[in-house]
Amino acid sequence: QEAAAAAAAEVEGLFEDLLGLRAALWRQNSALPTPGPWAGTRSAGKRSRDEMLSRLDGADREMEAFRDATIDKWDGKVKTGAGTAAASKFKALNQSVLSQVQTVLEDSSRLVRRTRVKRSTYRVLGAALFPSSDAVPTVENQGEDGG
Repeated sequence: QEAAAAAAAEVEGLFEDLLGLRAALWRQNSALPTPGPWAGTRSAGKRSRDEMLSRLDGADREMEAFRDATIDKWDGKVKTGAGTAAASKFKALNQSVLSQVQTVLEDSSRLVRRTRVKRSTYRVLGAALFPSSDAVPTVENQGEDGG
């Protein structure tokens, strides 16, 4: 019990440190608005898991408009620089990066399936011919008659 409580306190401290770092970085970027209540100082009392996740969601929501505008800006610059803005015949390349990401994230089961490594059973060639390493013929004893 004590170990679990200590681990929970450590996770809470780490979470607070991460939110503090995020707020400090946020304040350094003049293009962003002043951070909201999620960037508040560390409380003296214990926070619940839901409260911590709520603060993180608040930070994500505030950052969303800036993130999307920045991604769109750089997507346009890359397409213009590469000369693919209007010349592409592929549907996926004509879509913005944000719409491509949204399309992929809509089907989470497909996303998980595509990110997993496909492992299949396979048979080692020659394993049936030489079941143990002792029986594998070497160059020296190939073709010897024993005489």
